This record gives sequence, C-alpha cells and structure tokens, in this order.
Amino acid sequence: MCPRSFTAGVANLKRAALLILVFTIGCARWTLAQDSNSRPFSRYEVFGGYLAAGQTAYSDLQFGNGVSLQSGFSTTHGVEVSFAYNFNRILAIKGDFSLQPHTENFTAGICMQAGCSPVFQGASVNPRLFNFLVGPEFKLRNHTLFTPFAHGLTGIAHATATFSTAGPAATLSLENSETGFSVAIGGGVDIRLSKRFSVRTGVDLNPAWVGRDDPGARTVLKNVRISAGILLH
Repeated sequence: MCPRSFTAGVANLKRAALLILVFTIGCARWTLAQDSNSRPFSRYEVFGGYLAAGQTAYSDLQFGNGVSLQSGFSTTHGVEVSFAYNFNRILAIKGDFSLQPHTENFTAGICMQAGCSPVFQGASVNPRLFNFLVGPEFKLRNHTLFTPFAHGLTGIAHATATFSTAGPAATLSLENSETGFSVAIGGGVDIRLSKRFSVRTGVDLNPAWVGRDDPGARTVLKNVRISAGILLH
C-alpha cells in the first residue's frame, strides 16, 4: 500500500499535468496569429547533448537471494535527446528522453548458507535511470542570437540496476527495477550558430518517483538536471 502523502502527491501532479495540457491547447489557438508577421522558423527541432544531474537520494536495492545494498538510481552524468514540433513562434510540443547510467565496483562478502564465513570477491552494481517525458515548450523568439525557452514536461521514469559478481564463492547476476511518475520543469537558452544549428544550455527540476527506502516505501529522487548540446532546426 502506498503512503497517503505519496498518493496525494501523485494526484496533485496529475492535476498539474492536466492544467498544463489545457493551457497548451489554449495558447496554441491564441498565438497562431504570431506567424504571419514574423521571421520564418523551423517547424521541427532536434536536440542532443550531455546531461549532468545531482544525486540527491539513495535507494535500498533488493535483488533477491539475500542480496541487498544501497545505491543511487540517479547518477551524475548522462545524455539527453529531445524532439519538438513548433505550432508557431511561441509554442511547441516536446518529447524528451534522458539516460543516466553508472557503475560501482566494490568487494562483496559472499556466504551461501547461514553461519558460514563469507568469502570476499569482486562485485559491481550498474544502476540506470531513464526519463520519458512530454509537454509544452515556450520560446521567446527575437532578432538576436539568443532565444530563451521554458518547458513543463510530465511522463514516467524507469530505473533499473544489475548486481553481478563472479568468483570462487558464487557467480550471480541479479536485477532490480522501478517505474514511477516523473516531471521536468525548467528552461534555458538557445544560442544560434547558423540557420540550422544552435547551442542549447538548460536546467530543470526533475523529481522522479522511483526507488525504495529501508522500510520499502516509495522514495522521490529530487534531481536537478543541467544539459548542454547541439540543437538542429
């Protein structure tokens, strides 16, 4: 059973996502007149770049077979790609995907039965955090090289982790996964290099409801994502 605070938080975020959708539809109709008297713009934009994120929480990873450890699903490095369709100069619908993988190597004490002396051998855990998000993006296009933007995205986060060890005591490969609600709210600026290319930098808040604490309750990863890369338009 989910804690009441967690259920209420998800319900509030779902209501916020619905309000964002309604606001997006209203803005699309309100801003259509902006296109006719302004400089041409591309209908499609594709972004790809590097992502840095804060690692704000650890999860209690339960792999079964008596194997459990603490590690962060969220990682400090990753990649981000996005695709946007511009309805007009101001409003776009944006799909965003990010991946944050990392590897931790350590020495594990393996004991195959109660009361035995553990045998120490090398082990590793490979957590990965995926975000699949969609929502409106708003741009303040102007006659300079700088185009500020803001977005409000919602979707799901999927986190996986693989524990593996190989040695004289045992050879194991076990997996753990979580899927939950995710949000990204923030913005940044595009710096135009040419007609087809811009440099994009951005930052957003990215809470993701994946992971578990020691008692087994769902936790929230309160990430801050910083990205930089190339925008094709």
